[in-house]
Amino acid sequence: MHDIRLRNGARLRTILGGFVSNGFLNVNSHHHQAVDGSAIPAGWQASAWATDGTVEAIEPTVHGLDAIGVQWHPERLWLISDVGPLQPSATALLSLGWAK
Repeated sequence: MHDIRLRNGARLRTILGGFVSNGFLNVNSHHHQAVDGSAIPAGWQASAWATDGTVEAIEPTVHGLDAIGVQWHPERLWLISDVGPLQPSATALLSLGWAK
């Protein structure tokens, strides 16, 4: 678990709403690969970073594209007792691809 900083105005920050404290959220990230912040494709932007500067989330700048990429495991957030209340937000993230 570690903190990530969410960009003001990011869709991800809106979805996670009240769980973001002073622009930060604690997530269950444990990975050995990451998005290269200098290689984010056109039409996408970083929307969250670890405290070491690692990109933790990206989202489109193109209106109408329902997608968010995260470097943590939202499907597992409610398995951790101290973040159990995040289940609705995790479900919202997971359902982006199916919500039409």
